[in-house]
Amino acid sequence: MLKLVPLAVCLALGSAVSAYGHTSDGKPCPPVEDIDIRAELEETIGLPVLHDDEIDPDMITIGCKDRFCFAHNSESKAPVWVAEKMTRAIACGDNKRPSGWKAEDVGGLPRATNEDYTHSGYARGHNAASDDFKSSRDWMKQTFTFANSVPQIQDGFNGSYWRFLEEDVKHLALSGHDIYVITGPIPLADDGKPFSIEPAGQSCRNEVPIAGKDDLKQPSICGGTKADGPNQDCQAGVDVPAGMFKIIYLVKYNRLFAYAASNIDHRPLGKKFSHHDDYIETWRVSVRDIEELTNLEFFPELDKRQMEVAKNSCITTPKH
Repeated sequence: MLKLVPLAVCLALGSAVSAYGHTSDGKPCPPVEDIDIRAELEETIGLPVLHDDEIDPDMITIGCKDRFCFAHNSESKAPVWVAEKMTRAIACGDNKRPSGWKAEDVGGLPRATNEDYTHSGYARGHNAASDDFKSSRDWMKQTFTFANSVPQIQDGFNGSYWRFLEEDVKHLALSGHDIYVITGPIPLADDGKPFSIEPAGQSCRNEVPIAGKDDLKQPSICGGTKADGPNQDCQAGVDVPAGMFKIIYLVKYNRLFAYAASNIDHRPLGKKFSHHDDYIETWRVSVRDIEELTNLEFFPELDKRQMEVAKNSCITTPKH
């Protein structure tokens, strides 16, 4: 029987990985299945479909690494979405986090470079987290591409609350669940004003504020040559997102759950909660909310009737 509990509780009950590539029950990491990740995503859940007339389709490049795929927008110089499959075998391992970001080959179209982020005031924020692929150092290193990066506030977000969510999702896979994860940026509203995902008519009943232009240090980055601050003149820079989303599809139960969070320092809000996982639960939204914010259609290959229900639902995660 499906037993449902909050994600944080699920993680405490699942298997943890030791520093030696074994789970806490003493069993070694299982072997990793050899797959073509693009074919896997296309044939099972389908790649996300962008429905936005204001984005030139010729500026969108879809590419894949060994274990994740992305849609890169050369207008924003950032991904629109990044999709991955996670299993216990993929997430299990003792490989150390690599370093060294690389610009992505997007067929000669505009792209972000390391210099764009230098002294920008923003972190190079992963979409597909490096630690999702602990079974292979090479796969971890492949995540250090700017096709998998957006500018994120480091303190109070990329380096803490968003990272805590990434760890929660990784440990869901480590507990034995096969999951598909789609992550991406939430763009600024057209008028640049802050807005909220309202609880009325929303199954998760959370009011989730999303940053406006004035809440960000700047709407785009192009780096700087001095350590005294970012270059403010970035007309063709890398867009700074208003927020981030993460969607998880739980294969065994055919269930979806999603999170949306503003690209701000969350410490002033998060400290009001006894545990960071309690605060992260206030980011819960429906997948339909994310579709409306991003003009993306998710899981086009899954049964449409079942998805209509799942996308409008707000469920907790399984214990077993």
